[in-house]
Amino acid sequence: MPSYRPDLFAQRRTSEGRVVEEVIAEAEIESSLFLDHSLDQLEHMGDYIQYQKRKGVKVTGYLVVPHKKSVCVQATQLLETIDSDKIELLPVLKSG
Repeated sequence: MPSYRPDLFAQRRTSEGRVVEEVIAEAEIESSLFLDHSLDQLEHMGDYIQYQKRKGVKVTGYLVVPHKKSVCVQATQLLETIDSDKIELLPVLKSG
């Protein structure tokens, strides 16, 4: 598995140290959504999820974008192009 470094990474382990569940996320702003880097990261995320699944680790992947209708539509289209139903769209409101 090639190295993959998501923007957010968390995992749950058993008391023996075995990884049983992970949460990973890529955060994008509207202007960077369709850059090659973003697409590459999402493809790596999909590969990583499949790799961990084969090892028996449940992974939930998220694409985090601003909560704006046009951005959500674009992000949904982007996820459809990489053909990964394992990555969920997570629109977030601006804090503060």
